[in-house]
Amino acid sequence: MWKRNGLGEKEMKRQEIIRKILENEKNIRDLGVETLFLFGSAVRGDLLPESDIDILVSFAVPADYRKYINLKFFLEEILDRPVDLVMESALKPRIRKKVESEMIRVA
Repeated sequence: MWKRNGLGEKEMKRQEIIRKILENEKNIRDLGVETLFLFGSAVRGDLLPESDIDILVSFAVPADYRKYINLKFFLEEILDRPVDLVMESALKPRIRKKVESEMIRVA
């Protein structure tokens, strides 16, 4: 569950999110992931306790629903918070530029 750190801050630090993803990179790759990018409030530093973590994914081969949902659940488990998992191929043009301007590759 979401916990306060010793300073009373509620925000999960970007480095902590990245560390957890990197520690599990083999499992993530085994789920068919080619690239994984962090974007949104976690990158901007304004992640709130009720915020989800925005992640953009590209699969090595076209993903079916099972691969997508298995990755989403796995990420939510290791990050201990909701994940908004967006497939790169489904990224809407009207938000693509904003996402690309702030995304950080994490896998």
